[in-house]
Amino acid sequence: DIHLHIRVNFDETNISDIRYIYLFSAIAFLIMLIACLNYMNLSTARSVKRAKEVGIRKVVGAFRINLIKQFFGESVLIALIALVFAITLVFLLLPTLNNLAGKHLSLNPQGNLGLILGFIGIVLFAGFLAGGYPALFLSALKPVHILRGAIIPAQPGAKKTLFRKALVVCQFGISIFLIISTLLIFKQLHFIQNRNLGYQKDHIISVSLRGNASQQSEAFKHELLRDSRITHAAATSEVPITIRKIHTGYEWEGKDPEKESRMTEVIVDHDFIQTFDMAIAQGRDFSRDYPSDSSEAYILNEAAVKGMDLDSPLGKRFAAPIHEGMREGPIIGVVKDFHFQPLHDSIEPLVMFIMPGNFNYLCIKVQSDIPELSGAIGYIESVWNKFAPNFPFQYSYLDARFDRLSRSEQTTGRIFGYFTFLAIFISCLGLFGLAAQISEQRTKEIGIRKVMGASIAGIVLLLTRDFMKWVVLANVIAWPTAYIAMKKWLQNYAYRTSLGIDIFIIAAAMAFFIAFLTVSFQAVKAAAADPVESLRYE
Repeated sequence: DIHLHIRVNFDETNISDIRYIYLFSAIAFLIMLIACLNYMNLSTARSVKRAKEVGIRKVVGAFRINLIKQFFGESVLIALIALVFAITLVFLLLPTLNNLAGKHLSLNPQGNLGLILGFIGIVLFAGFLAGGYPALFLSALKPVHILRGAIIPAQPGAKKTLFRKALVVCQFGISIFLIISTLLIFKQLHFIQNRNLGYQKDHIISVSLRGNASQQSEAFKHELLRDSRITHAAATSEVPITIRKIHTGYEWEGKDPEKESRMTEVIVDHDFIQTFDMAIAQGRDFSRDYPSDSSEAYILNEAAVKGMDLDSPLGKRFAAPIHEGMREGPIIGVVKDFHFQPLHDSIEPLVMFIMPGNFNYLCIKVQSDIPELSGAIGYIESVWNKFAPNFPFQYSYLDARFDRLSRSEQTTGRIFGYFTFLAIFISCLGLFGLAAQISEQRTKEIGIRKVMGASIAGIVLLLTRDFMKWVVLANVIAWPTAYIAMKKWLQNYAYRTSLGIDIFIIAAAMAFFIAFLTVSFQAVKAAAADPVESLRYE
């Protein structure tokens, strides 16, 4: 429950989210649905070749139920063979997936009855879903029509063609939906990674303070700043991207007794704001020129001032609950809002104050033009060994910690991309097979058109035109569906990118290009064939 169902902000360990399980399961179902639609489409397209078999079987006494069992049996058998192939693929690709997702999943069906039953359920579901329409359609053919040469009456034949088109539209609608979703995920990820956080996170190293390095943080800082590669250093209770201590009980001058006083707090030293290049909106920064700043002064962010309903916060008395009682002092400044939580959440009220001896991290800013940080880190470690030789030297890059907080989005984007490619690939396989089938059925027509003077380009355009209409209809269906779904997904973020028309246009263009490339290959092949060969059997 903790691992999957509880959202833990700021946690950089292996915490997951049940929503991703649901999401990828849904995508897996959609991909399997595309494959099943392929099977239906190609089976009904081949119905002309299977029709004589059905007619002869019925003449010699086969009942419709026997034919239904036969066709269902074929599709289930194909699904069973596909299961063996799929398990082999899983064994081969599972290490890659684990590396991509940062997991340690394993596949061991032996003795796992639930897993085996799940496999059997997937096979039966896919087999019956894929074979349902072909079984019912082919078994309903009347032998009198088949053996007379008509095969299928005109009206049912028209319905069959319409059904095949609907399957193609459904396939490409799913593929376009996944393309749009993937593009938006990557756009949101790019938005997160490039958003102005309100502070500088690059070229900053955070060191966990222990022993004398914590108790003598000022001396530790001064020793570090003797190296020209280190420009600033600041001690803090928490680094900016993981500030999470939320308290209540704050008081301030002019406070409404009914007003909630819930704020996030962080203990800093005099150099915190300068080290992170934060901007002061009102008042001033902490200064060593004012000794009382270390024991009384407060700096709030803009969200806190807004939440407190203070038009002129500077100089107002503010009190924060600490373990010794209430710490009271003036508000000396207001810092512009900065993101100290993941971008899923809006910026909350924040209060900063100095309290020596309560620092857990030292954030060290190095020069941006240093080609290699190993030398600077080596120097920091040597100073660490002077102050805390009995404790391990532990450090991290602030930008890397920020990236880890968005790791789930990065992983989701990459996996979504692979799934989308797989869905498009399977859709193209079906479209390729269907185009080949239709080209074969129109062999005589193509031959006659060429004899009458039609060009190869004209025939290719003729054969691809109908498929392009289906892709247009697929876009009409996929666009509003994707818009609704992705707009809801973006609501998970307090700060999000726009769901612009550009993503939908790019997805449509990709779908058209892929479909045209797939169909035109078969169309060119059919159009380039010798009409003598296509008409000889007549």
